[in-house]
Amino acid sequence: MKKRKKAKPRTLPSRDLLHELFEYDFETGVLTWKSGCKKGKQAGYINQQGYRIVGVKVGNQRKEYKVHRLVYYMFTGNPLLKQVIDHIDGNKSNNRLTNLRAVTHKVNLQNTALVR
Repeated sequence: MKKRKKAKPRTLPSRDLLHELFEYDFETGVLTWKSGCKKGKQAGYINQQGYRIVGVKVGNQRKEYKVHRLVYYMFTGNPLLKQVIDHIDGNKSNNRLTNLRAVTHKVNLQNTALVR
């Protein structure tokens, strides 16, 4: 059996850029656009796995990121190089900072099993 190569962690946009683009509501966990035609609207869409995804243009390239990763990074500064973000309550749409924690992949899988 071949070993799968571990995916290289995606470099996140700068925290300054994220704070420039988005407004975050700590009570609801909702990320909204600060400017442009989408000003005031919730950022992103829900993917097939149930996570909210948002596209961010850095330079000439647009990349998509999971909102919970951006929120955690925006307010903790942790670039999550060897960690994943765990939704403590198991609810993928609950992106309140108090519901997010950086853990190893193993711990995240254990929490997923507990929530089910």
